[in-house]
Parts: sequence; structure tokens; C-alpha cells
Amino acid sequence: VENEINVIFIPLIMCAIAAFMSLFSSTLGVVTPALFPIVPSIAASSGLSEALLFSCIVVGAQASAISPFSSGGSLILGSCPDKYKEKLFKDLLIKAVPIGFIAAILATIIMSFIL
Repeated sequence: VENEINVIFIPLIMCAIAAFMSLFSSTLGVVTPALFPIVPSIAASSGLSEALLFSCIVVGAQASAISPFSSGGSLILGSCPDKYKEKLFKDLLIKAVPIGFIAAILATIIMSFIL
């Protein structure tokens, strides 16, 4: 890892991968069980904190968990009255997910300096 990717970008990449995975799946049921096992080896080879990488995965995954294709977004759409579903679907996809992703990237950058 350290020879191919600049260490500064590893937390951002982990955040982005988790966010993409969570667009279509559950954060706690799919994303974290899939990505958490690789954290110790990435941390050991890059010198980054395991806590930072674990946090970046969770923050990224939670940022897009409101996607209408994910478990969180589908619960929101399922509880919405029928007359609002089409508008809410578009709003979740076009507004909520990008805002959440940008917030996750900013949080990851801040955490990179703290952890």
C-alpha cells in the first residue's frame, strides 16, 4: 500500500469505498464486515492509526446510507406517503447523498489530522 498510494490519500480512499458500497447495501450488515478485516494490514503497512481507518469506513458508509437504494433510504421511502415518494426519491439521490458524501470527505480530512 505505502509504495503505490500516497499515505495521505488512504483514509479518503477508504471513506469513498465505504460510501460507494453503502449506496446499495447496509452499513453495519455489509460494509463494515467487509472492510474491517483489512484495516489492520493496511494500518501496519502504511503506519496509519487503525482507529482512523475504522472511523473513515464508518463515516463514509453512514454518509451514503440514506441512498434510496440502501437500507436506510428504503426505510425512509417505505414510510413516506405515496404522493411524496417520487420527489423524495430524487431528493435523496440528488441532494442528500452528495451532501453526505462531501461532509464525510471533510470529516475524514479533519480526522486525518486528529487521529
